[in-house]
Amino acid sequence: MNIDSNELTSFYNLTDEYENILQDKERINQLKLLKNGIRQIMGDEFWKEFSEKDLVSFFGKMLIHKTDIKAGNNSIGIAIYLEKSKFKHSCEPNSTIAFSGSKLILKANRLITQNESPTISICETNLSDLERKAYLKKFFYFDCHCSKCIGVEAQIQQEKIKKIKIDNWYVLISFKKLIMNSKLISI
Repeated sequence: MNIDSNELTSFYNLTDEYENILQDKERINQLKLLKNGIRQIMGDEFWKEFSEKDLVSFFGKMLIHKTDIKAGNNSIGIAIYLEKSKFKHSCEPNSTIAFSGSKLILKANRLITQNESPTISICETNLSDLERKAYLKKFFYFDCHCSKCIGVEAQIQQEKIKKIKIDNWYVLISFKKLIMNSKLISI
């Protein structure tokens, strides 16, 4: 199997969250279990090819950039798609990932304007704000700053509520004036 040098460079350039993984006891335990499983299959000689730093880095790249390959709702494997790693995360994505066999397909959820880039979600979008933030921090080591997380949606909703209140107040005031005017006329 020939490996394209550009793809290999792209793989090595993926973020690995090396420092965060070293500080994450749960992840280090997962790495130890993975190493033991691979050692049983491949033997001790296989490990001589890699430094401890390489192993943590490769493990981090796998954790951060893996994609579950699905057939319907069933997960049938995992892979790293280098192209997918170029898409930014949003808790309110404008695109979703689908598969045709092992080929990854990006599908737009809505019209994407010329000034926008495709975004995908790496978490379940139906989680609450707190659940999404906790999930992204625990498994991907970052605080999300998408429009949904920074409260733009909340601000928009508040503006709509204010407008409704103002409009209702205006209608109420206008109605009172109308009633007062009609009383004045009827007197």
